[in-house]
Amino acid sequence: MSASYEGYHIWKIGDFQRRKQEAGKTSPVACFSRPFYTSSTGYKMCGRACLNGEGDSYGKYLSLHFVLLQGEFDELLEFPFKHSVAISLLAPKNPGRTRQMTLVPNDETLFAYKKPTDGRNQGIGFQKFIDFRELGAYYIVEDCIYIRYNVIRA
Repeated sequence: MSASYEGYHIWKIGDFQRRKQEAGKTSPVACFSRPFYTSSTGYKMCGRACLNGEGDSYGKYLSLHFVLLQGEFDELLEFPFKHSVAISLLAPKNPGRTRQMTLVPNDETLFAYKKPTDGRNQGIGFQKFIDFRELGAYYIVEDCIYIRYNVIRA
């Protein structure tokens, strides 16, 4: 599957129930989407999910994040990263129930928005994206969830 170069990416996580059960039986475990870009010479990034939550949300919420990756053209780009990123959990059978939260880079001192120097930065996002009690009703379809990332140009 080829990478997206429009700052827009939909990530399908299959075999969700098994992966959630295995995700961090003793501590949180993250999984990462394939990389996507804002343009052919733009920022490189990926999605990060803790299927069993993390921190205060561990065992109760799905945690979703955005991660800047080291890219081939970073020397030509402006850092810190200044674009907002909308993260959506899609509800395939009821699109009106899609849940979206938006990251707005309002603190330029955060490491997550700085130029990546060691492969990837730490993720930034939402530890309490959605409560597990809500997840199954609209968001899990044929044991898959769909997460959309959309970079909103500043």
